Formats: sequence, structure tokens, C-alpha cells
Amino acid sequence: MRMFGPDQTAVLPLDTVLFPSADCMRLARNGELMQDFFFPNWVNKFVLCLVGGALLVGGYLATCLFAAIHPTIVNVGHKPKQPVPF
Repeated sequence: MRMFGPDQTAVLPLDTVLFPSADCMRLARNGELMQDFFFPNWVNKFVLCLVGGALLVGGYLATCLFAAIHPTIVNVGHKPKQPVPF
């Protein structure tokens, strides 16, 4: 059951969204009926937060690696005179 709005776009009533009918069913490869799957809205924010967190952790690790191996940070220039007099 499809209704059309004033601009001729399909508008589904709320009960159709909550209780899907055969309109949103399709055949799988084996011939069985398969319902379309839609991810919940929170998945969009979760993916963005996951990517942002990965970028932050990657940047932090890259900075730590830079500080651990860069010559201007590692070689501070402290060379005491040898042998040290007692």
C-alpha cells in the first residue's frame, strides 16, 4: 500500500514502517523472501566517532614515534669529559 504526496513522491504510513509488508520484501538468491535491512541511526555517529578516534590515536602514536627516533630530540649533546677526575 503506497500513498503519494503532493509532489508525487511515495509516502509510507507509520504502520508500514513499523510493520513492513511485502512491499519491502525481495527474493534472495535461493528464492526465499528476504526483508531489507536498515542500520539504526546511531551507527552513523558511531562510525564517525570510530574514525575520529582512530585518527587521534594514530596521530598520537606518530608523534610518540617521532619523539623516540628523531636525532634532534634524542641527541641532546651532553658529553662529559673523559676520564672524569676524582
